[in-house]
Amino acid sequence: MINGYNGIYKTTNGGTDWFEQLSGTNHWLNSIYIINADTGYIVGWDGTILKTTNGGGPPVGINDKYQTTNNLTIYPNPTSISFTIETQSNGSLTIHSISGHQLLQQKITEPTTTIDVSKLTSGFYVLRIIGDKGVQMGKMIKE
Repeated sequence: MINGYNGIYKTTNGGTDWFEQLSGTNHWLNSIYIINADTGYIVGWDGTILKTTNGGGPPVGINDKYQTTNNLTIYPNPTSISFTIETQSNGSLTIHSISGHQLLQQKITEPTTTIDVSKLTSGFYVLRIIGDKGVQMGKMIKE
């Protein structure tokens, strides 16, 4: 797979032929993370995150620059060293790999908290805060 402005190109014959796949976004796409033959992630400008689970077919899951889910804001996303969480809930933050392994746990006691992820490998991570206002989930890509 290669990427570019507003499009994703896929080959199934070692690069002899390329087929454009619609991305569903108007943002420039600039980084690809392939997990296996079916699953991959593409990130781009303004925090765009695309996912495919069918080997490069139509992506699912487009996120904006500041991902907000259940009053949880995560930025910058993607990141390389650290990210900031804004939430109205105090609680316990856990970061999990996409395979479900818990990699980090930290208490959240302030509305804005910066988390160091410099030691994590590049990839896609799931964040969960269990707190006084319920469970909040988010996604983060480490470059």
